[in-house]
Amino acid sequence: MSEALKRISIARHVVTTRMPYYSQWTLGLRAVPSPGLGTVATTDDMVLLFDPEVITGQWTQAQIPGAFLHEVLHHALRHSQRAAAFDASLDRHLWNVAADVECNRIVLGMGLSLPDGAVTAKGLQLPEGIVAEAAYAILRERQQQPQQQQQQGQQQQGQQQQGQQQQGQQGQQGQQQGQQGGQQGGQQGGQQGGQQ
Repeated sequence: MSEALKRISIARHVVTTRMPYYSQWTLGLRAVPSPGLGTVATTDDMVLLFDPEVITGQWTQAQIPGAFLHEVLHHALRHSQRAAAFDASLDRHLWNVAADVECNRIVLGMGLSLPDGAVTAKGLQLPEGIVAEAAYAILRERQQQPQQQQQQGQQQQGQQQQGQQQQGQQGQQGQQQGQQGGQQGGQQGGQQGGQQ
């Protein structure tokens, strides 16, 4: 057994012992090395993909049970099924972040550690105890606000340019009318002067 698999086996034991009610998923995950993945992940068919280099070189043994439980929770909380039921046009990356926030709240609440950089409600300035659907809605709204502001800015800029063009045209028309009026006045004055 490789060093990475030994560490995952220890993590599985820690999670199963401390949280036996998750045993269906904890014991059901089949660990498969995935060099270059850069993390751990699960598939819908209960495969735990892991990067051996991350498990043995980047994460401490204290962080691996938290990461393992995190992946178990994606299954226990039915995140794939909830995503499908929640929104057909779901942004998958954003949903994953929202689901991670929900999982990590439980992991930390169980007193386990997580690898550095794990997303949390506090880190994303979300309410504590938030569920994935609510986190997704807030994150999606935040993502759309800059796009809407940019579109509004472009519309305002277009309207300003249009207004400036109209003012320029009106100014030119006023100059032309003024010149025509001056020419007409000069012609009339010349005609009156000639009549005297």
